[in-house]
Amino acid sequence: MKTAKLMLFPRTPAFLKIPLAALLAAALMPAAQAAMVSKVPARLSLPSATPGSVILPASGFSNPLVAPGPVSGPSLLLPSGQGIILPAAAGPAVVTQPSLALPFAAAAPQQIVVPQSGLVARVRENVDRQLDAMAGVLKGRDDRLLASVSEDAHLLLAGIQEGIDAGEIDPSLGVDVGPEAGDPPSGDRPVKVGIYPVTADPFHWGHLLIGLQAVGSLKLDKVVFILAGDDPRKPNMTKTALRHPMGQAVLAAFAPFFDYSPIAIGTNLDGETNMFRLLAHNLGRRVHAFYLVGTDHYKLTDKNGNPDTLPKIEANMTRPELGFDPLRHKVSVAFIERDLRGPAVPTDLDVRFLPSLPFDASSTKARAGALGMMPYDAYRWVLERGLGLYGIH
Repeated sequence: MKTAKLMLFPRTPAFLKIPLAALLAAALMPAAQAAMVSKVPARLSLPSATPGSVILPASGFSNPLVAPGPVSGPSLLLPSGQGIILPAAAGPAVVTQPSLALPFAAAAPQQIVVPQSGLVARVRENVDRQLDAMAGVLKGRDDRLLASVSEDAHLLLAGIQEGIDAGEIDPSLGVDVGPEAGDPPSGDRPVKVGIYPVTADPFHWGHLLIGLQAVGSLKLDKVVFILAGDDPRKPNMTKTALRHPMGQAVLAAFAPFFDYSPIAIGTNLDGETNMFRLLAHNLGRRVHAFYLVGTDHYKLTDKNGNPDTLPKIEANMTRPELGFDPLRHKVSVAFIERDLRGPAVPTDLDVRFLPSLPFDASSTKARAGALGMMPYDAYRWVLERGLGLYGIH
């Protein structure tokens, strides 16, 4: 796919470029089209027209839409083009000829277009970018950890590409991830989605590699990260107002394979319950959900004697107020190997096991100063806002 480039007004001061671009675009587009343009950005990317566009709203890369079709919220809708729109932070934008422009919202400068065939390559570039940037911050510290993350991420992404090529993974499919998220396409088969509840205080590479491993190994169309709400039992936890936007900044680099759900905001419910609350937003959609959790939860009861993951999920499947639809929804559980696995737990659920990571990653260590475990996008988000979190100044 080729993208035309036009460097507009190279000698013009930056503050004049947007209004001049608007006048130029209005002159070149039909009057009816020009009337819909509220602002023409100086930098915008559009693909050449081919069937099957995949569009991501500017509001946060959730819920892709397959064109043609309605788009809720500010988005650039292309009638065709095998591309996917990602947040501008995910990579560089280019300027395209105004004659290629279509009606778009003012939020269009926040979007770029990536060929569908290059989604894995774009995520790989984002991983490399973050590791290189963090290596520059750490100046030789944690080089072995960063090298391990790089090697694992490249291998896992290669596996995802194989799944896409074989038609087993379709990243254009999605689920409604929560309040006001919209209604994404679901295709002719069940959407295969990982549900990964995390506190993300902060995100670390263990979270992200587990997500990539789940996509490739379980042939998931995407993994939805449910970030925990505020918990009064954990007063030292970073508040939702900071953790969630920081988490969104991290997940953006992995779109469309990763998605963010706000469904836990305002609650302190456990992940097993929030998964079913998410499924309740998808009552008309066939979904095969894989709950992702560590093997320290592979037992009937937790340390306090309360039901652990498998009995919790089995009980939630029988609670009508949670809206589980056994005709459309299927639930499996994928345990990530952490500690030594205990005796087999009796269950009727489909249970899978994913191998452990080659290093011990934890948010606790990241908060204590092991910054090499943090993706650079989280580090930069904290640094630019002067929050002082995790010892970042």
